Formats: sequence, structure tokens, C-alpha cells
Amino acid sequence: MSEFKGLQAGLAPLGEALASLEASSPEDAASVDAWLLRANTAEAEIRRLEARLLGVFRLRALEVDPDKAMYGPGMREKVLQACGEAEELVLRWAQVELMRARMSTLHGEQSDAASAAAAEAERARQNEQTAAALVSAAAAVEEAAHRQREEAARALEQVTARREAAARALASSGATIPILAPSEADAAILAARLAFTGAALDKERALERVRAAYTAHEYGDMVQVACLLLSNVRKFPEERSFRALRLRNQLIHVHFSAREGGLPLLRALGFALRDAEMDEPLLVLEEPNVERDFEKWADWFDVLKANIARLEAELRVLRLAVLPTAVKGSMHVPNDESLPRHRQGPQPQVATLAGSGM
Repeated sequence: MSEFKGLQAGLAPLGEALASLEASSPEDAASVDAWLLRANTAEAEIRRLEARLLGVFRLRALEVDPDKAMYGPGMREKVLQACGEAEELVLRWAQVELMRARMSTLHGEQSDAASAAAAEAERARQNEQTAAALVSAAAAVEEAAHRQREEAARALEQVTARREAAARALASSGATIPILAPSEADAAILAARLAFTGAALDKERALERVRAAYTAHEYGDMVQVACLLLSNVRKFPEERSFRALRLRNQLIHVHFSAREGGLPLLRALGFALRDAEMDEPLLVLEEPNVERDFEKWADWFDVLKANIARLEAELRVLRLAVLPTAVKGSMHVPNDESLPRHRQGPQPQVATLAGSGM
């Protein structure tokens, strides 16, 4: 129980850290840097609570089989109370995360302003030294203005991409993604069976293959969606609906089945083709049973996080935003009865970018 005690003891300090972040309004560059550092530290603690306290200890506390129960009534009550406090902290972190986005923008503006001021000072010094430096300074001013215009254009593209992603997420939470026509669905299923035959590609080779087959815009969209699929699994590893993808789903078809290399990439990221229904196999990201073999589950979760980190790094190269993950309380994703039930008890209320039945 030493780990649980450590997690429990960290709840109050984390709450204080979030309160301090919420109450702060830094303006100067040093204060913004310090704020962002504290926010990153708080996020690491939040992720640890989600993975361990909410992802492991709560499952043990909710075990109803007396032969499998690990806790007595008193300990069970303590664990569930700590989980309730942790969920409140996760919700508060969502608000702090919005503040962090604004702080990051402010940090970039301050850095640009400082760089521009330093460049201007250097140009002024050169102008005072020699008349010939005037020509050089004028060229430097023009170059700096050009860079600023390019940076402003890139910033606008990023803002537009974030707004589009938010709009897609909002629109999808209230509507079901349409399924494919029967002929298209059959073609998608055949493509999946071919893609999951033979040896699998490693992650980097799969990305190279997709990068060569997709347009730049299609590739960026595909990486965003793949990253979102894995991020939802990381956030809710106990939710089976996030780990099973229907080949009839148009979102999966557009971004993966209809393009060469899309399905091999999902395979490289851990998805397997499974005949859950006679007329519709599923792409399933199999999760080891955490109760039976925690070490195997932990290894699986580490691989999942590594794959997410690789896709997020690719998005940074592409200058694209990471799509927002699912949130609790918006809608209910129905259980897929064809998947193995590793856990018992009520399923969480969640919302996904693609809506129910992904």
C-alpha cells in the first residue's frame, strides 16, 4: 500500500499547485517561464493519478468477487474517496490546460518581441559606426519583417487548425459518423485482411510508407487522427470502445483504409484484425488483463505512450496541433459485446472525436 499512500498524500499538494496556477496571472517572461514549468510538473502528476489511482487502484476497489477482492471495506472506502478527489483534480487540470495554451502563446510573443528588440538594437549600433552599415541595416530590417510575416502566417495556420479541430470535436459529439456503403465496406474489409497478412512493418517504416502515399494535407490529418485514437486509449485504458475500430466507419475508411499504408500503420501501432462479427471484423488494440498480469499490462502501456510520443513529435514537425482527447460526461459510448470483458462495473461517460461506434 506504500504506492497508494504516496498517491493519496500527493492529492492535497497537487490541489494547492493547481490553485496557485489558477490564481496566477504572470506578465513578464521570467514569470511566464516559471508558470509553464509548474504547469508541466502538475500535468505529470495528473497523468500519474490517471494511470495508477484511477486506472489500477479504483479497479481493485470496485472488485465485487469476494475471492478476488484485495481490500477490506475500510480500505475500499479510502481508495474510492481518493479516486473521487483525483477526478476533481483532473477536471480542474482541464481548465489549467486552457490557461497553459494562452501562456504558451504569450511566451512566444515575448520571445519574439525580445528577439526583435535585440535585432533593432544591433542595427542601431551598426548604423552609428559607419555609413555603409546603413545599407546593411536596411536589408536586415526587411529580412526581419519578412520573417515576422512568415511567423504570423504560420501562427495563423496553427490557430485555424486548432479551431477546425475543436469544431470537428464539437460537431462529432452530437452526431454519429456515417457508415460506408456495402460495396465500400466489403472493399475496406478485404484491404484490412490483406494489410494484416504477413510480417508487420515497424513503426518508422510504416510512417515512411504513409508519408510517401499521402498528400501533405492527408498525411497531417491521418497523423492527428492516429494520435487521437491512441491518446483516448491512454486516457481511458479501461474503455473497450476506444480500442475497437469498425472498418465500416467512414472516419477510419477515409484516413486509413482508403489509402495505401494506412492500415499497416495501425498494425504497427498495435492494432490487430479480429473477427468479432461474421460480416464485420474489427481492428482491436488488445489490452492485457491488468488484474492477471500487471507487469505485462505496464509494458503494454509504456509502448502505447511511446507510440503517442512518436506521433506527437511528427505533429510538431508538421506544425499541427494535437487534437483534444475524449472528456467525461458528454455522451455514452456503448459497450462492444464481442470484446473480452477484463473489467466489471459501470462504464465511464465519455465523448470521442468520432462519436459513438468508432
